[in-house]
This record gives sequence, C-alpha cells and structure tokens, in this order.
Amino acid sequence: MKVNKLYAEDGSVVNYKYCENRAAQYIRRYFDRNYEIVPPIEPWEYELHPVSRDSYMD
Repeated sequence: MKVNKLYAEDGSVVNYKYCENRAAQYIRRYFDRNYEIVPPIEPWEYELHPVSRDSYMD
C-alpha cells in the first residue's frame, strides 16, 4: 500500500493521523531496536514533504 499523505483540493492533508502514527513508529524504532514496525517502513516513506503550505518557511 503506497499511501504517504493524501491531499484535499485545498492542499490540506486528509490523512494526517496516519502520517503522524507512522512517524511515531519510526521514532520509537530509532530508540527501541526491539520494536517492530508493522507494516515495515518502505523507502518511499522516508521522503520529506511539508504538512501544509503554511509549514514552508519564507
């Protein structure tokens, strides 16, 4: 399943909680090597994207 972030027509993220959960799993795995991420993080999930247009810094 290739779902990183889904966007609405106005550019806002519609699956923010899913993205937040995946990030939390990654952070937990970083500190706890015994923690297993299910499903495993795929390479494309490491791509960095802003949460919203407002997250861009001038």
